[in-house]
Amino acid sequence: MQNPIFLGCPVVVSDNKVRLGRPPEAILEII
Repeated sequence: MQNPIFLGCPVVVSDNKVRLGRPPEAILEII
């Protein structure tokens, strides 16, 4: 269950950020 925004970005990168324990907001800032 990933946000539509992640569909346009590398899923692997987003998954790595999530595995690090970072909040989704931090991922959006990186993108």
